[in-house]
Amino acid sequence: MTQQHDLDFRSFNAGILVLDLATMRADRFTTTYVPFVERYGINDQEVLNAYAGSRYRPLDGRWNAWPTQEVVEDPWLLHWAGPVKPWDANRYIVHRERWQQAEQQVGARLGRVTS
Repeated sequence: MTQQHDLDFRSFNAGILVLDLATMRADRFTTTYVPFVERYGINDQEVLNAYAGSRYRPLDGRWNAWPTQEVVEDPWLLHWAGPVKPWDANRYIVHRERWQQAEQQVGARLGRVTS
């Protein structure tokens, strides 16, 4: 890795991604980097950071808003990272109503009744 990237680069959260698959194929990503999971016991986010290094470009924060960890005005996509989830009725969860609305919409499409 030290031959490929500077030692000091900011890592990213791999929860919400836009990937350049053509570049990843040209770089032989699956052949070169996926084996790191088994070889070194690292997870998908660590593999993607090892691959991208400082070459990644961050998305607007509204595309990966973490309501349990930060305040983002007008989030476009909520990422329920960590152990606090919107379906946990025993906790106060910011934007829980958005989760409930989405749950009802999906349930209606599937013909299910949700509470």
